[in-house]
Amino acid sequence: MENGKIENGQSVEETLHNYLINKGHLGVEISEIRPGIEDCFMELTKTEAA
Repeated sequence: MENGKIENGQSVEETLHNYLINKGHLGVEISEIRPGIEDCFMELTKTEAA
């Protein structure tokens, strides 16, 4: 994966969206969000344990 693209030239979001549609999950929306305090804490905890 390079620059948010997967081997087929689609973005990660497009690839995930297509996968979910193919599994029967219609009306799915995918969007990037800013990480919250819980996300940051989990990332720091994971880093500390490594």
